[in-house]
Formats: sequence, C-alpha cells, structure tokens
Amino acid sequence: MVKKIKDIGRNECNILIPEMKTALQKTLNKYGLDIEQSGRATFGGYNLTIKFEITVPEKADANAENDFNQYKDMYDIKVPFGFTFKQGGSEYKVVGINHRAKKNKILLETSDGKKAHCPVRTVNWQYQMRTPEAVS
Repeated sequence: MVKKIKDIGRNECNILIPEMKTALQKTLNKYGLDIEQSGRATFGGYNLTIKFEITVPEKADANAENDFNQYKDMYDIKVPFGFTFKQGGSEYKVVGINHRAKKNKILLETSDGKKAHCPVRTVNWQYQMRTPEAVS
C-alpha cells in the first residue's frame, strides 16, 4: 500500500511529477499528442504547482524548424536546424530558438531526450570546428 503524503517536498515532487506525466501521456497517446513539463515546478509544504505543455508532434517539429530558419540570421546563428554535436560526453541536437532568452537562445535536445539550452556562440563554435569554412 502506498503511503499517504502529508507534506509536499522535493522528494515527493521527484515521485509525483514523473507519475503524473506518465499517466497523462497514456491518455494523450490515444489522440496522438505529446506532453512535456514546461518550466520548473514549485512546491511548498501543502501544494505543488506544475505546468505541462501538450503538443501535436508533427506540427511542433515543423513549426520549430520554420521559426529557426526565419530568425537564425537575426541572431547570427550559423548552424542549420538539427545540427548535432558532442560536448562534455553528451550529444546535443539543435531543436529551436528561445526568443525570450538573453544569453542561452539555442534550444537543444540530448541523445536521451532531455532538453537543454546554450548560447549562440557555443553552437557556432562547434559548427566552425567541424566545418572551418562555414563561419567567417
């Protein structure tokens, strides 16, 4: 029998959030939708606040690529959408732009599906290391 939760702390969040995501994803699979946690969860003793984003996978990917290609010159991004590189033992793939970020504008996805971000200069440098003639 599962123990009743009397206080919501970090440990309880680490248990609840993946279970909620799995349960919601099971329902959304019937409709061909995906769910991801959007932002940080906040908690404090008696409550947990979490935001989920539900997307249509095919349209989300196409929209992200169109957005990336439209704005990459504005942010001086030299890499193509989907560019992959290795850094610190992990492999990253460029999957979008965060227009609201001041420094870490490039949205990345790791090889195990986790989300990350980095500055434009990081991906430009990685691209230049692979193809020196690409960045002048």
